[in-house]
Amino acid sequence: MIPLRAAAVALAGFMLACSPETPAPEEPITVTPARDDAPNIVLIVVDTLRADHLGTYGFPHGSSPNIDALAAKSVVFDYAIAASSRTAPSHASMMTSRFARENSIGFHNGTTRLEGAVTLAGILKRAGYRTGAFIGNMLLHSRLGMDHGFDVYDEDLSVQEKNRNEIFERRANQTAKRAIEWVNKEGGEPYFLWLHLQDPHGPYTPPQEFAEHIHIQSPAGEPELPVVAGTDGQDGIPEYQHIEGLNRLTQYQERYAEEIAFADHWIGEVVKAVDERSSPRETIVVLTADHGEAMGEAGRHFVHGLTCTPEVARVPFLIRAAGLTPERRDELVHHVDILPTILEGAGLAIPEQTSGRPLGPIVRGEQRLAERLLYCDVGNEIGVYLQDRTFYRVMGKRALELPSFDGKPRPEPLWTRYRWNADESWSLLDDQVPEKDEVRAYVRNAVRNVGAPRFDDQEIDRLRALGYVE
Repeated sequence: MIPLRAAAVALAGFMLACSPETPAPEEPITVTPARDDAPNIVLIVVDTLRADHLGTYGFPHGSSPNIDALAAKSVVFDYAIAASSRTAPSHASMMTSRFARENSIGFHNGTTRLEGAVTLAGILKRAGYRTGAFIGNMLLHSRLGMDHGFDVYDEDLSVQEKNRNEIFERRANQTAKRAIEWVNKEGGEPYFLWLHLQDPHGPYTPPQEFAEHIHIQSPAGEPELPVVAGTDGQDGIPEYQHIEGLNRLTQYQERYAEEIAFADHWIGEVVKAVDERSSPRETIVVLTADHGEAMGEAGRHFVHGLTCTPEVARVPFLIRAAGLTPERRDELVHHVDILPTILEGAGLAIPEQTSGRPLGPIVRGEQRLAERLLYCDVGNEIGVYLQDRTFYRVMGKRALELPSFDGKPRPEPLWTRYRWNADESWSLLDDQVPEKDEVRAYVRNAVRNVGAPRFDDQEIDRLRALGYVE
């Protein structure tokens, strides 16, 4: 890892003229006013939430009664892929319908700024929506450009993270209460609410009223895990995740599930408030996560942001909307589908410059979702997911995958092909990659209009301590 200042400086120099001193202008589009009966829109994103730890995706330990109730009224996509296993790139893809290398955040997590792109909030605001965002993670700070298009961008992060006191966040109850207050404000216009809940991001420290409520049977002979230095969680518990007295995988899984239960409770409160205040408007509710979390797969414990394999790439994806019959779907979908799906549901035009697809027509049987490649990207590793439940890991040095200005040839990245199994494990297959040319074009795609956010020394120290900067 290198210091954040060095990363930002190196990136700015590497991108040369692509780093303007002023924000790049938003791409021109025409936005028509929302119709009189336009629906309210609620986008709920839960940080670090594995799909397979929710009841609706098969988790048997009661972690998510409110999400499960929402799912019963929703279209549930069984296989949804995150744009990255990092917070900032995933949210940028949700807000722009661009894969990581197609927007100015790229695959970076705190050293780049979202600029020059049409955003979901920007479109909805111009269509006449009241727009509000309530976030709990410092990697969604307005200085990274995530606030574009929001009337209210509430980022009051005042809670010190356990084990890393220089990191500030906001717990689910605080964020949800602010969002409910905003929803309850008078106003005849439709609204767009983006709610980001930081729980269950580690360290897994559920409030007392949710602690010790979930019990997972420890397998016979379950080994104790050592505490390991750094943040990669290889073969042990990362220092920042360590909870005194806990040293087995199942103990951390219990705490993780209890944090999910905490977030789930407040999701229930927000959905209740939304439904009580929505009439006569309908409300579109979309729920997903920015990425998952490793729970021992390939020897990695309680981490994300380093790989793009299924345990960190697969996320929940629920859509509740009038006109969509609740059901389960097995199409492979992605964060880039959120923007076009919401706009289509609201009766608004979808910009041409999108990489996603509106899912409403697919669910209603009006269209079929064509075969496509979907990318999860952390820079030095890319997961390329296909509908047949195979995926490729494309790995190589970061410098070889960024745009090159020195004219030197770059070796091919390493390609490995896997089968993604139903139990979330994955099996090595042959290394043939029929779509190599298409993937290569994505790998070498230039991230344009990159701008480095300005942070003071204290903020730089906090970001460095997160361990995401390479």
